[in-house]
Amino acid sequence: MSNFTKGEWLVEQCDLPITESEYFNIKAVSGGCIAETYNEHDANLMSAAPDMYNHIQQDIEILQRECKNHVLGSYQLRHLLLRIKSKKALLSKARGES
Repeated sequence: MSNFTKGEWLVEQCDLPITESEYFNIKAVSGGCIAETYNEHDANLMSAAPDMYNHIQQDIEILQRECKNHVLGSYQLRHLLLRIKSKKALLSKARGES
């Protein structure tokens, strides 16, 4: 998964003693803080990022294999290629390339 922090990411709820508000750490299971946020929904989304990235990569591989079963120029092949392009764009965005 490129140069991202390896392994599973978890959300850890923390309390700020002075303000009595809470924030959330996104931490790698292997150790180290990845990010902090005050929004629990954002924290959950961030912690799911490695799984989603890997899932999209697997989808691309499956779609590329499926392309071999279709005739060049067919509607089905064009549809698969558009799906691959869309998924590759998501991964590029995650890597900060677009």
